[in-house]
Amino acid sequence: MLSSIQLNDLCDQEACKDCHILIIDDDLDNTTVGSMHRRLRQAVKYQTRELQMTNTKLAGFASELVLSEERQRRELSSNLHDSTIQKLALARIQMETIAASHGERSEGW
Repeated sequence: MLSSIQLNDLCDQEACKDCHILIIDDDLDNTTVGSMHRRLRQAVKYQTRELQMTNTKLAGFASELVLSEERQRRELSSNLHDSTIQKLALARIQMETIAASHGERSEGW
């Protein structure tokens, strides 16, 4: 015979007010069901804590990733800027050298 026990009869938690346990075995009493309910609540609390810790770790990893990407962008930007400036300076020196070898003045360079 099937019967149902409303958990708010066994628990004062707001979260349990609409919960029901379907009882297949009539030999289970309210004490046994209450014990099962407490164990389930403890398991849910444990899993919730585990999930929160995992989410905290994940947020930390995401933050580290953003910081790492930002460092890489700055480094790349700096390298590109330095490289470009060096190439421009070398080009100017080469142009002045070519101009000087042809007897031209390099005004404005």
